[in-house]
Amino acid sequence: MSEGLFGKIFGKGKNKESGSVGGEVVEAVAARAVGELGKAMTLKFKDVRALSETEDKNKISIEDNMLYNLINQCTDGELDKKIQGTKKAVGEISTLTIPKDTLLKFREVMKDQDLTKALQMSGSVAQIASLGVLIVAVGMLKKTNDQLGDVSNSVSRIADYQETEYDATAGRVLTQIKRITKFQSESLRDRDVRNNELRTLRDQEDKCIDLLLQANSMIKKDMAKEQKSFKNYVDNTADIEKWCQYQQLLIRLLKQISELTYSFNLGAVSRENSYQNYEENLRPIVKVRKELRDWHLKNMGYYSVDLKEKKYRRAGSVFDAAKRIPLGALANKISENTISDDMIGFIENQTQENNQDPKAASVNQFEEDVKIVVEDGKLYYVSKI
Repeated sequence: MSEGLFGKIFGKGKNKESGSVGGEVVEAVAARAVGELGKAMTLKFKDVRALSETEDKNKISIEDNMLYNLINQCTDGELDKKIQGTKKAVGEISTLTIPKDTLLKFREVMKDQDLTKALQMSGSVAQIASLGVLIVAVGMLKKTNDQLGDVSNSVSRIADYQETEYDATAGRVLTQIKRITKFQSESLRDRDVRNNELRTLRDQEDKCIDLLLQANSMIKKDMAKEQKSFKNYVDNTADIEKWCQYQQLLIRLLKQISELTYSFNLGAVSRENSYQNYEENLRPIVKVRKELRDWHLKNMGYYSVDLKEKKYRRAGSVFDAAKRIPLGALANKISENTISDDMIGFIENQTQENNQDPKAASVNQFEEDVKIVVEDGKLYYVSKI
């Protein structure tokens, strides 16, 4: 383990890395965790000067009061001291690491138990390990909640187009998911509550998939309409835009549901398993968007659309042109017309490449070292992704 990633648990012996007396490294204790679940232990923070660029980018603010109190309990008030210290010492960072060996050992021992029971074993290896699991889950819920903010704003903007049952249903799904991400330690600690949340997630996932399939169908339906004029093309593009926006936000919401499913299973179910429905429903979206790009390219070619110049050329016979343009321009056999900024925005959005990640991340954060940092008087969990 590299310098700065060291977390100590109280015991007897000598720390081989620092040479200080008064603690064994966590891994050494974790190897005996099965037989020593009741052994009293205390976590200690280690002062460092800086985090790596990746670590700093992946910090997730921990704002859950119960979790904060649990960490402080395990550190004998050390957290309070560190937070006060970092407020005074600019640039100082304190870190604490609960190694993955401890978490893996804990999962084998406590796989059929509530986190609550482990946390009640004050000062034990099980408490330290369950605290690590709780930190990861709360951190992931916080990250998901932050990301859902953009989705919520998108629903509000789309609803401005037209108030329908579809809008209302999408809004209700989002509301349910946001409620779940308003993380409370109790929801994660209690097995029955976690199972209830998982059932809710499955229900909302089904609704999200139904809405997504409907959006895909409506895009195809609008593309199939006859384009008798440029105005028809504009009107159909405007209709498609609403469904494209729903399509984009619903697949993002489905991805967040996958991440929440993974989080509430506390890593017992793989991320690949949790993301299965997301990946299966992303494929038809990619196909529909490719068909939509081809549809636009065909119409843009037919009407000689120039997005940079914000113009299109109306094709027609000389006699048709004579009705629309001055006599001196008849030689061109065409007339130029401007395109609205809204239409340009619609075309650009509908022809862009899909930017959704097609695969779930391979990292299982419940099987990695749990790193906690105190910086500038705030507590953070350093996520692996």
